[in-house]
Amino acid sequence: MIKIILEIWPHGYEKNKYKLCEGRIGNDCTGTLTNSNYNVSLFGKNNKLMKKGRVEDFPRKRKHVWYLLYLALKNIYE
Repeated sequence: MIKIILEIWPHGYEKNKYKLCEGRIGNDCTGTLTNSNYNVSLFGKNNKLMKKGRVEDFPRKRKHVWYLLYLALKNIYE
C-alpha cells in the first residue's frame, strides 16, 4: 500500500505541522507482474472517507509512482 499524507507547515516551520488529509493506493492483486490494478481512497479530516476510485492496468515496471498518483487523482476528479 502507498500512503500519501498532505501536511501544512505554518510559516514553513515543520514543528508546527498538522495533517490536512490522507490518500491510500492499494494493489488489489488482480493484475499481472507487469500491469497492476489499484484501489484508491482519499480521506479528509478525522479520517472520513471523501472519495474512492480505481486505477486499472497500470504498467508498474515502466512508470513511476508519481504517475500512479497522477492517474489516481485524475480518475477520481474527472
